[in-house]
Amino acid sequence: MKKFTIYLLFCLPLSLSTSCMDEFLDQPAQGQMTEDDFLENSSSVSSLTNSIYTTYREGSAWETIGSWIGDLCSDNALRGSSLSDGGGTIFNNGVNQFQNMSGLNGSSDFLNWLWNNAYTGIGRANTALKAIREFDGIDPHQKEILEGEARFNRAWFYFSVLKHWGKGPIVPLETLTGAEMADIAIANRTTLYDSIMADLEAGLLMPDKEEASQWYPTSWYGRAHWGSAMGLMAKVLLYRAADEPERANEYYTRIVSIVKEMELSDDSYGLEPLSILFSKSGEYGSESVFEIGAASFMTSDGAYQGWQVVGVRSDPNWGWGFVAPSLNLVQSYEPGDNRKENDIIYGRTTAFSGMEQTPSVIDGTTIVGSYIADDPASASNGFPNRFTRKGYQPRPVTGGNENYGGNIRLMRWAEVLLIGAEAAVQCGDAKASEWYNAVRARAGLGEKEATLENIWEEKRIELSMERDRYFDLVRIDKIRPGYFAARVWAKIQSEQAGLELMKELGIATESTFLPLPTTSPVETPKNYVLPIPNEQILLMNNLEQNPYY
Repeated sequence: MKKFTIYLLFCLPLSLSTSCMDEFLDQPAQGQMTEDDFLENSSSVSSLTNSIYTTYREGSAWETIGSWIGDLCSDNALRGSSLSDGGGTIFNNGVNQFQNMSGLNGSSDFLNWLWNNAYTGIGRANTALKAIREFDGIDPHQKEILEGEARFNRAWFYFSVLKHWGKGPIVPLETLTGAEMADIAIANRTTLYDSIMADLEAGLLMPDKEEASQWYPTSWYGRAHWGSAMGLMAKVLLYRAADEPERANEYYTRIVSIVKEMELSDDSYGLEPLSILFSKSGEYGSESVFEIGAASFMTSDGAYQGWQVVGVRSDPNWGWGFVAPSLNLVQSYEPGDNRKENDIIYGRTTAFSGMEQTPSVIDGTTIVGSYIADDPASASNGFPNRFTRKGYQPRPVTGGNENYGGNIRLMRWAEVLLIGAEAAVQCGDAKASEWYNAVRARAGLGEKEATLENIWEEKRIELSMERDRYFDLVRIDKIRPGYFAARVWAKIQSEQAGLELMKELGIATESTFLPLPTTSPVETPKNYVLPIPNEQILLMNNLEQNPYY
């Protein structure tokens, strides 16, 4: 048999030294095994595929803030915490850069982590693919399944690159020298789309949920399956329709076909009760299209620290309180929408809340948050002292707050239905109303006409604080210019109006102010993408900063 090296760990360089040029995507393994040592059976090959999934929940607490950029750069969220924390009231510092779309540049640590994370996942997928293709001691169908799984995950990470930066290198399977990697070509949007779609077509060879139990000892739990590839393909095509309007109807028609096929599949996708949707009992339910498992152990292995980032701050001390629901989001729920109480946790009212809040009671605990009783206008109070309930994890947590074990729901059936509804409106398919109103009915709302505007707003509420709103605003703005800027400006206006109310109520002082711009900060097309990390530009000869940054 041919010999090759198995790279058990894959990471990108983090320093700017000259030696990094030889390390980019080509670092020596921190642990190496030969084929004879490692690939003794199909389970060993499978473990390489399994390693890809750890990428979704890796990183320190600060690093995982980067994964919440999809909320911070939108109308859904504020930076959270308190104004005296993480940059003070200077809105071009730290996370405030994303909240206000101001001061963003290639020096952002959060963006560099996101880039590293995406290409770590891509590298792990490539390592698995190389092993799968070169090892012949495996059932042919299992080989197809494992390849489909690796290629699906690679597509997911390349889609992240496309959404954040609009371009990036496509890394080959063959081993390249550091100099060759530094000189690699940079793929544009079209090339990235083509690569992603090719990987997703291969991903359709994955088993469905039922068949997965024949190939995996723990069923499909925590890994991609056939429906994952179908769902992501529908989403990618929706984005591509906005980027390539000349072929949009072709893409919309295919999306509708995909959702219809998923609807009739043996996977029996469905909408679960809101009360369990983001609970432990709701993990891997009928709504799950792509879900990453996480678990609390005495060490951080298996955990997702991102839940600490958004957890309730101070009282009780469940997290840091970063990335908080905006006042505009709170006010956008329709009367009678049952999602509201399942989406948002309220602390005590502070000068920065913008509304009078009744503290939530979660599992018998009254939420106070960051609150100074004798000085609610202090900068140490919560801004806005609200939190996302979708990130709440039951107590106690083994090993502490950084060890949260709640699963990461990356794609749900409700999202697929709304993707399908939008595409159906665009191509005149009658399914639009059925899919759109199914999501509304689960929320306790009556039927409405399935227009694009209504579907966009429904999608905002249904997927609130699920880290995707910014990218959807960019996509919509390409169809309806001005939409992105108007929505972010509406967020700012809501916060300013809320501050005036707090002043009228005597909770805020006349000198109280918010770290928000005075006009909409969105610039298009500049803000359709984010700045490319400077460290990556230094490592690659052909990678240039995105325009206007």
